Amino acid sequence: MLLATTGIRNGELCAIQLQDINWRAGEVFVRRTKGKHDRVVPLLEETGAALANYILRARPKVDSPHLFLSFTPPLGPFKCASPLSRIVRKRFRHGGIELGRVGGAHLLRLSYQRPQPFGT
Repeated sequence: MLLATTGIRNGELCAIQLQDINWRAGEVFVRRTKGKHDRVVPLLEETGAALANYILRARPKVDSPHLFLSFTPPLGPFKCASPLSRIVRKRFRHGGIELGRVGGAHLLRLSYQRPQPFGT
């Protein structure tokens, strides 16, 4: 959901740490972007609820600052972004959507449309 609702890259998702989520402001601090600039993206309420559910119920109980962790031993942060694309492809397939040869996490970035300010 975070990929789909923010348009961040899968490599940026790998770098997000628990401290990067500002629950009160509804924002996520994104570091190590492609342009070497940090930025802040909005955290939608529904996405925040899903993240809180993941942290409380599904995230492995290991001492790591990273938000998303690999469930494959050794448990820890993803070493690269390709496993995330495989996860996204699997979720698409589970939802009845078959992707061609190319597709995965980056497809969500390409389909993201930044919300326009009111009145524009």
